Amino acid sequence: MRMVTWNIMARRRRVFRAPQPLHRALLLAMVTILAGCDAYSWGDGSLGRLGYALPAGTAQLAPAAMAGNANVIALRAGGHHSCGILKNGSLWCWGQANSGQLGVGGPPVSFLDTPTQVGSATDWQVIAPGVFHTCGIRGGQMWCWGSNQYGELGLGYTSSGEDTPARVGADSDWVNVAAGGYFTCGIRQGGFLYCWGLNDEGQLGLGDYSNRMTPAFVQGGTWEKPDAGSSHACAIASTTGIAHCWGSNLEGQIESSVKLAYPSPTALTLARQVVAGDRATCLRSKDAAGSGDNNRVFCFGDGGALSGNLYGGSLPVGCRRTAPGSGCDLRGGFRFQEVDLRFEHACGVEVGTRTLWCWGEGDDGQLGDGAGTDAVEPVAVAVTRPWTDVSTGVRHTLALAVSQPP
Repeated sequence: MRMVTWNIMARRRRVFRAPQPLHRALLLAMVTILAGCDAYSWGDGSLGRLGYALPAGTAQLAPAAMAGNANVIALRAGGHHSCGILKNGSLWCWGQANSGQLGVGGPPVSFLDTPTQVGSATDWQVIAPGVFHTCGIRGGQMWCWGSNQYGELGLGYTSSGEDTPARVGADSDWVNVAAGGYFTCGIRQGGFLYCWGLNDEGQLGLGDYSNRMTPAFVQGGTWEKPDAGSSHACAIASTTGIAHCWGSNLEGQIESSVKLAYPSPTALTLARQVVAGDRATCLRSKDAAGSGDNNRVFCFGDGGALSGNLYGGSLPVGCRRTAPGSGCDLRGGFRFQEVDLRFEHACGVEVGTRTLWCWGEGDDGQLGDGAGTDAVEPVAVAVTRPWTDVSTGVRHTLALAVSQPP
């Protein structure tokens, strides 16, 4: 197994495993756990998105451990950059930096291939990288940085962006945040949902198509577990457990019968988790009446370049259902405790075994099985660990595993 040290002082340490092609991985999911975990990354090695340097044009085909200071309690991938929170509460980001999305300031650079600390604060609680911007929560305060073309930083104005964290408003009761294409959604204490930024597809959930430059309240009750894709967003109604999505529906990522945008939260079905990708959505089922229908995964929307790749099977083109048992369920009878989807691949951690499975587009190694090819059914990653969470990005993947004893 290839091992790379996550040592913030050593920027270019590289160790390669047996000669075989490397490959790409990941954009988005977030994890918070009680004890520090080991961080892994794999997939496309360009733009520093894996957190270590690779030769130009190469990628990592199987999970590579980011050892050393990898007591990670939260890990999330954005478009071409990623961030992690260590057990001591410090925040580190790496990858593409052309819009200031790493938040580290300093002279302009196109990317950083080593995790670099964001400021000196040690009270970060939540981190959410988007495509070209990032938001996070520390001490209940919302902070955002990176691109601000459409007001996605929530600062009350548009600009080329901020390269260090800027506080959003004066509230100190933020509990969760999700950053998408050029917009952001956050939840305050009590489950109150706010969104801001670009709204051309109704992705702010406000019932209209006007951009907002500061957090705007989303009607519809109280919410939990928000997630943001390129141009649509989702969350779960805390009182009913029903997943709702809003925004772009061009590919049926919200509802299949009418491919029109939904500018207000639209009910789907009971769910334990809902994730919004580029042009697709995945749900993790919740048992409503003792049917045993828990933790199954079903996806809908655009399956990507490989027909049906998000569904884990060769399903007909246009399979865009929004309920379990509709023909779009993940093949193989899998039950997942966590699942993530961003662009054209998805991954999930299996209930019980904690095996990590990925499926979809894989020609950049983002599936982590060592093959570097697409997979229409879930394939296990090539490294066996007790995995706890996974986050998928653009042609790369990140994951956390329970730390091994010294």
